Amino acid sequence: MKYKTIAISTVALLVLTLIIVTLLSNTSLNTPNEGSCSFDSLIYPSNTTTIEPTDCRVLIDETKPKLRINTQTVVVIALTNGTIKKTTTTSNRINTVSEVHEGMDRLLPIVEYTCNSELLVIEFTKLRHVNVSKILLTIKEYTAPVSGNDIKHFSEEGDKIYVELINGSRKLMRETLRYVVNVEQGGYIVLEKDNRSITKLLITLNYFDGFIKQYGIEIVRVRIKQICLDSNCTLTFTP
Repeated sequence: MKYKTIAISTVALLVLTLIIVTLLSNTSLNTPNEGSCSFDSLIYPSNTTTIEPTDCRVLIDETKPKLRINTQTVVVIALTNGTIKKTTTTSNRINTVSEVHEGMDRLLPIVEYTCNSELLVIEFTKLRHVNVSKILLTIKEYTAPVSGNDIKHFSEEGDKIYVELINGSRKLMRETLRYVVNVEQGGYIVLEKDNRSITKLLITLNYFDGFIKQYGIEIVRVRIKQICLDSNCTLTFTP
């Protein structure tokens, strides 16, 4: 009788364990995924001589210091019912700027790249506890004089960007300087898909000791949808 009771108790425990595992599995599968983002779409080539037309792609200018990839919890933006909502996730494909000037090795809270199928959000967070006095952001936008369906790929020569067309011809993209703005108070830029546009950002860090460093970033096939670069910015958006 004693062994029978032990056997029944063991079976009951196994069944209970199976039920708990199943419930946890279902909970994980049913968790809303509104903040997910395909970070594999962020590609880091060895140079930016040729810019392939890949959506939601970030390229690093090799003439400027690279952005370091770090594993950390970051904000992810998702478009839901016309409003950009924030969730958090952990990924080793997130970009943050790492600085070692004057022996300081810490992350500067400058930009986070997030994307979904339609939007790319670049968020600037307010400077805290870093040896930087000012962050200047120069925004330029390039637009091809042809339909995006006619573009084979993009190529860059110095400060100029060209489009190579399917028919073999080549055209210069029109450059528009949006503005230069101080962003140490935070803010964000929302970019949307546009098959014939490229947005270039130049981030200039000014240190208290006079040292200056720049980071160049190009985002392919997007144009600026919304800009809010001050301490009062909130991530809300109406398409």
